[in-house]
Amino acid sequence: MHTTQSEKQDTPINRVIENFSPELAAQLRQVYIHIMSGKELRGWNPKWNIQFRPENKIFLYYRGNALVLTIYKKSNAFNVCSTNNTLKEKAPEIFQSSLVKEATDKRIGIAMEELFKLLIQENWLEIMEKVIDDNYKKQNKESQRGEEEREDQEKEVEQRLAAKLEGRSDFFVIDTEIRISGQVQKDDMLALQRAQDGTYNFVPIELKLSSDAGTERKRGGNKRNAVGQACEFCKTVKKNIDKFKESYKIIYNHKCDLGIFNGTSEIEILSDVMNPIVLVIGESNDAVQKLEKHAKDKTWNKDGEKGCEGCEAKNVCVVTVRCCSETDFINHPLGRE
Repeated sequence: MHTTQSEKQDTPINRVIENFSPELAAQLRQVYIHIMSGKELRGWNPKWNIQFRPENKIFLYYRGNALVLTIYKKSNAFNVCSTNNTLKEKAPEIFQSSLVKEATDKRIGIAMEELFKLLIQENWLEIMEKVIDDNYKKQNKESQRGEEEREDQEKEVEQRLAAKLEGRSDFFVIDTEIRISGQVQKDDMLALQRAQDGTYNFVPIELKLSSDAGTERKRGGNKRNAVGQACEFCKTVKKNIDKFKESYKIIYNHKCDLGIFNGTSEIEILSDVMNPIVLVIGESNDAVQKLEKHAKDKTWNKDGEKGCEGCEAKNVCVVTVRCCSETDFINHPLGRE
């Protein structure tokens, strides 16, 4: 069925790849196996994370940046581009590959069957890593740490947590950087938690680094701390629960096809949404303790504005603030008993 632009904008959440063919799955599976090849090594530190995005896009994330694969709906071909605007300037050789059928300043076009060859055998992923790593080194040398860089660091942690939780069946991250239609703010992570009967429930997660735990962001016209952001995320999932269930059951199957998840059959996602988590990575500090008090009092900012008033999650949205290391969360995502 043809979807108009206005209909797309009215869709709350849409991660479904319309042309997810066996050929596409095979190419992406080869890429995934390669980028995860060090998984069994001690101290494994995943560099890449694969997520599905609206409008037939697949994002390969690296340190907060993304290599974007856009699938042509009516042909076995890709548009490939990067969110890193300096890529062509600093690595022009990737635009000169013999595999490239067409190219502009921002993207190239390739045949679907050439994806693995381009990304791995012709070292495009390694080239992209070097460009992004060099940018990070330059930023650190110049001691620049603005809001955009903080967000990139949070994204990097998100991707690492999502990748390291992929082998679990009781709790895993199904998506990161979730943006709902009509919403400017992105939500950090959406997990699935298995119940005793084998069904799954959504768990909204707002991620903060301990150094930025006290940051408030504008959302819905008012400033919100991490507790308020998590509660708003919870409210959004509840409001659009049917769409979320529909989209993420398909995404789960896509990721099983790629070998990202170990499941072999469809999962049942219930309409229940677990209480959201504010996950603070790092050492506890005054800002973290204030967040814990905000969660207890259900206040969303330093002015003491009450959370959950007039929202569907009232008396249900009990936000848990958890401060721990990445390793502790990976080993004990449901907390220590």
